Amino acid sequence: MLVGLLLFAGQSSRMPQLHVEDIQPGDGVVVLTGGENRVREGLKLMTAAPVRRVLISGVYRSTSREDFRRHFALPTVLSDCCLDIGYAAQDTVGNAEEARGWVDAWGFNRLIVVTSGYHMPRSLLELRRALPQVELIPHPVSWGREQVGRWWLDGATVRLVLREYAKFLLALVRF
Repeated sequence: MLVGLLLFAGQSSRMPQLHVEDIQPGDGVVVLTGGENRVREGLKLMTAAPVRRVLISGVYRSTSREDFRRHFALPTVLSDCCLDIGYAAQDTVGNAEEARGWVDAWGFNRLIVVTSGYHMPRSLLELRRALPQVELIPHPVSWGREQVGRWWLDGATVRLVLREYAKFLLALVRF
């Protein structure tokens, strides 16, 4: 169990980001909410790469498209044409279900997944379960202070990693 935890933490903290030049025209991007860096990175991909659409999944009901435009300085023409906001998801399983409906509606074969590195392994499991026919490309964002090389020295980070590892194991059993 300890070895699994250490492998999980190591993999999560060293997962590389996708390079913009590796993104293919027509790719979709799904951003799983839970941190401002996630949304910022997903919108950066929308403006810098040839992606077709971006879904921000798990958004608070009180957050509007205008809030995204204003907060992230997103051009109206881009947000109106290519940004979809999902309000239904309450957790990672819900993100996967929300993404499945979105992928089915738009016919994506390749999906770039934007979430935190510690959240990526479980997110990919849930998305693979919901979207077995879709190629999933991880694009992790920084954990913030948790991404230090010595995560085990910070109590809050240890709790975060343990909690996420337990959720990952449960998702693995369900998968």
